[in-house]
Amino acid sequence: MSVSACFDNLINVKGNCPDQVVPTSGIWMDDGGINMDFLNSIIEAPFNSGGDLFNAKYSLAIKQISNRINSHFADKMEVDYLLGGARLGHMGDNYSLVSAEAKLKGIEMEICNTNSFVDLFINTITLTVNHTGNVPVIVYDVLTGQQLDSLTVACTSGIPSTLIVNKLYKSNRKKLDIILVYDASAIDSIQTYVTRSGCFSCSNNAYYFNNSYLRANGVKIDSADDKYKQELEIISETGGMSINYSVQCNQQDWLCSFVNLLALPLYYKVSEEIYDYALKSKKRLNTNTLKSDALKEAKEEYAEKYSEELSNILSNIQLPSDDKCFRCKRRSMHKIILP
Repeated sequence: MSVSACFDNLINVKGNCPDQVVPTSGIWMDDGGINMDFLNSIIEAPFNSGGDLFNAKYSLAIKQISNRINSHFADKMEVDYLLGGARLGHMGDNYSLVSAEAKLKGIEMEICNTNSFVDLFINTITLTVNHTGNVPVIVYDVLTGQQLDSLTVACTSGIPSTLIVNKLYKSNRKKLDIILVYDASAIDSIQTYVTRSGCFSCSNNAYYFNNSYLRANGVKIDSADDKYKQELEIISETGGMSINYSVQCNQQDWLCSFVNLLALPLYYKVSEEIYDYALKSKKRLNTNTLKSDALKEAKEEYAEKYSEELSNILSNIQLPSDDKCFRCKRRSMHKIILP
């Protein structure tokens, strides 16, 4: 989710907006000044309509509010963006084949952290199989059974074949558990282990990779089975699959967690930007839509309301309770040590 997506519903839900603002077709209709007629009366290139102008100023206001929030907390906390990454799936020392099996085979990846704003980013998928041709790799959420993606790896027999994925799978501050599997019913694979050593922490003949953020292991499942966790069989290899991943912090989700509080300052900021545009519009000057004094007064009024409202909100927002991605900065101290 982008930062702007957090704000989308704020102009579609009347209860989140000031009483005088009625969302209509994505435009704030305000009988006191800003309406579609007013927007159309001031637009000039590159905007083709009043709606284009509004959307541009809306996006600009979101960026400015986001920057203001980040600046406000910059001197109070340290932010991590990348918590760690690794490659899952390593060929064994001895090149050996694993026979085809009427199963879907691959890797399970699980993020169990529910206190931090963390997401799973998959950079590449590599298959080393005894097969030449396109191999679909399907991504399932095994908590819901839903298919998330279908990714095709163009394979050359016996050679590691890589697909650049560059996709983010969001945890939304809850458990994330996905599998990436392909149909191994007619494909021999090269012996590949989830870790370099083959077994990181072994229990009940199962092979796992564990760190502070993620657990991973090889899996197989019948293609006809529902894709739920209880249907998975953990195995000691990965079907020739290798995944390059990272666990990343998501500051946008933290912002989204209190975005409902920002409806009013967003309204004020968009209005300020529109009136500022109107002041500079040559089309308005030519048609004498509104006098500059009135526009300047409206712009200053909304700018003051925006600053006051956002400052009040920021002063009452607590730092996130997320010790993985956000940490309070230690204040520097000067001490005199006497001999």
